[in-house]
Amino acid sequence: MMKLKRETPLTYSSLFALTVIAIHTVALYHLHSFYFINSIQEQVRSGDASATELFELGVVMLRGKFYPAATEFLGQAIEKWDGDDQDLSQVYNALGVSYTLGGKLEKAISQFESAVKLEPGYVTAWNNLGDAYEKKKDYKSALKAFEEVLLFDPNNKVARPRRDALKDRIQMYRGVSIKSKDK
Repeated sequence: MMKLKRETPLTYSSLFALTVIAIHTVALYHLHSFYFINSIQEQVRSGDASATELFELGVVMLRGKFYPAATEFLGQAIEKWDGDDQDLSQVYNALGVSYTLGGKLEKAISQFESAVKLEPGYVTAWNNLGDAYEKKKDYKSALKAFEEVLLFDPNNKVARPRRDALKDRIQMYRGVSIKSKDK
């Protein structure tokens, strides 16, 4: 193996300069994001925002963990959508993620099902659907979703171990009666 020689040693001043450049780059990125969000929000307030812009704003809110706002913007994007079904399936998937993170699993499942109905090969939405079913403790439905992923992507690193664990869990509970709390 060839070793690389450093021609110029790093000094405190060069490290300081690199740090300043990194901080400046991050600050510019956040400033750009701030202006981007503000311009889209202004379009939303005026009623001029396109479905794509609503989707982008919803995703930004989702990343910022503002789930109610993300849900609102993504829902508006679906209502206004006039693009192709493949892109719309991504909006449904994002809305499902927002509902999942907000603890609304039934609504999340409905959105993920809409996504895979529009785009049957949408592996990410199938994984998200399996995850939502698993969180809901509907293990058989979760297993079916993860198996669907593996039809499209046999080596999927998310679905394969989860499918295997669910198979084991379901097998373990076969024949075991569960007492109802209604008695």
